[in-house]
Amino acid sequence: MSGDPLRDAFRTELASVLSGASISWPLVDTINTTNHPSATSNFISLRFNPSQPEQPYTFGSPGYNQWREEGDVVVDLYPVLGKGHDTAEQYALAIRNAFRNRRFTMTTGQTVRILSVTPLSGGPVDGAWWVESVGITYRVINIG
Repeated sequence: MSGDPLRDAFRTELASVLSGASISWPLVDTINTTNHPSATSNFISLRFNPSQPEQPYTFGSPGYNQWREEGDVVVDLYPVLGKGHDTAEQYALAIRNAFRNRRFTMTTGQTVRILSVTPLSGGPVDGAWWVESVGITYRVINIG
């Protein structure tokens, strides 16, 4: 089942990056689910942060104007607490490097441009994991 085209494009692109970098940790969808990852397994999730309001990019053609959307997506890597931290850092670096200046297409035809990648913080998470995070800032031009 498809969801938001931008989110779907990010999920697909991240899966491609993980495969290309031989990262075997599973990509787990943690949005609106009661299924919880096993406390004994490493995993990766994708988090969509609130973005900036869209900005007019062109005007004068109602229904066909372009709107610039910029926002942030975070890739969270969850190694089991007490082990796997070095691997998480290596994987985070590989993901960061793969997304730097990357471009990919949504099913609606728009191009997603990665503007920057940022290593974020790491730290313990409530539960049995540590988290390492990579921030990804994107831009897409919407029509409407």
